[in-house]
Amino acid sequence: MGAKRAREHEHELEEALRQAERCSTTECSFCRDNCPSYRLNAFESGNPRGKNRVLAAYSEGRLDIEDLLEIVLDCAVCGQCSEACLADAGIYGQIPKVREFLQREGLIPEEMNASARRALDDGTPYPSKDRSWSEGLPEKASVGYFPGCNVLANNPKLAVHTVALLEREGVRPAAIDEHCCGSSVFNAGMADDFRDNAGMIAAEIKKKGVKRLITSCPGCTNVLVNLQPKVAKMPFKTVHITEFLASRKPGKALPGDAGKAAGGRVAYHDPCNLGRKLGITEEPRKIIEALGFELLEFRFNRARSACCGGGGGLGTVHPESSLELARDRVDEALAMGADALVSTCQTCTTRFARAAKGDIETLDLVEMIPI
Repeated sequence: MGAKRAREHEHELEEALRQAERCSTTECSFCRDNCPSYRLNAFESGNPRGKNRVLAAYSEGRLDIEDLLEIVLDCAVCGQCSEACLADAGIYGQIPKVREFLQREGLIPEEMNASARRALDDGTPYPSKDRSWSEGLPEKASVGYFPGCNVLANNPKLAVHTVALLEREGVRPAAIDEHCCGSSVFNAGMADDFRDNAGMIAAEIKKKGVKRLITSCPGCTNVLVNLQPKVAKMPFKTVHITEFLASRKPGKALPGDAGKAAGGRVAYHDPCNLGRKLGITEEPRKIIEALGFELLEFRFNRARSACCGGGGGLGTVHPESSLELARDRVDEALAMGADALVSTCQTCTTRFARAAKGDIETLDLVEMIPI
């Protein structure tokens, strides 16, 4: 470790101690209510307050680095703890920094590193990436569409559907899919690689003349809006597809005949990245109601939404536990009498579909809009 990075690491550990002290003086435990890790194992070290104490104990030399590794990986990085914290001491902001440290120490699990390397080498962390959706789209345009690796690997029809909706609005976007947003790289603590990847994405978008980038994946959107601008210049505006559709002119109907879709009862799940980290909560609800569906609300919704269990690499490191969290959301939707469990995030809908096992229909909101 270089001298500069050693000083930065020392500063980060000092901040961790200050954060743990703020947390311990409050003793409110509000952060435990909806923490994915705590819901799974109910251990004190599994909730944000416990993680703060483990981090402080390591900083003081009272715990081994392996103890730190366990609590840092057992986290969906969903941000709910920071939303609930009264002392501004949620562990959410510390987890990426600690993962960077663990990556330099060679302790990040191989399954996370392998996913990150695929994202860097192949442009996707998934085994495949369907690029047929972009056939016929222009090489250059002022508007670009970035569907995200998850969509192209698990639901490429969503990208085709979204392009069709955009074209009905007179928008023929340039396709942006050469590089992964780098979410898996960030989650694995590969800070330098994440910065380099952000620069390549910015260069690709600039080359295509894009000034406004429309996205499908909330995870990609969060990376493009909140994370990449910290390490690279992003000379364009990023807009999630629900923002685009909900901002249409007053009185103008959504694409398609909305009346055909009326009558169903929909439980809408706010993705952590879209609702909590980006504050996009009312736009999806506006679309659901415009389509004529009855909107059902989960107990935890909007900025307090419960995590689906797939964020922060948790689904990679602890796949079975991740599905338990998704099943909790499925069961709540069923108890409300919902006909469908709907979200705006492919990570969430994939998790829900696997956990539901056919008990309830799971959809991306954009798929519900007729073309």
